Amino acid sequence: MINYRLAGKDDIDSLVSLRAEFIGLNKSHEAFEKVYENIKQYFEDKISTKECFTILAEDKNSIIGTGIVFFYDSVPSLSNISGKNAYITSMYVKEEYRRMKIGSTILEKLIEISKTNHAQFIMLNATEIGRKLYNQYGFKDIENGIILKV
Repeated sequence: MINYRLAGKDDIDSLVSLRAEFIGLNKSHEAFEKVYENIKQYFEDKISTKECFTILAEDKNSIIGTGIVFFYDSVPSLSNISGKNAYITSMYVKEEYRRMKIGSTILEKLIEISKTNHAQFIMLNATEIGRKLYNQYGFKDIENGIILKV
């Protein structure tokens, strides 16, 4: 039986390890320590201020899936009167647990958290594999998004 729960402060070390694994960070990388510490600081800060929520999927007390939603404000507009936005990231299910609706359940929980926190829009970046799932929940491609790495 898969158990779903919100991560708390006691889960920070596990969250940091999972995030490092998710982004391909290994100890041989020259920036490992700095990135690892920055990830840890991020979770410590954001979990305590409730700016970030992580759903964990567990099987036999082992984490087998995750998803993160964090919140940010933009200038209010006609299309987003409150200016509140959510961003979903780090959606991941271990390969041997895929195609069991675990990702769907995590996504549903993150969407509900976003609604509870009054987000007007939820954004995410999607892989080709994930895009099909997100489209089933009503996510749409946007045409006017661009980015600059600084």
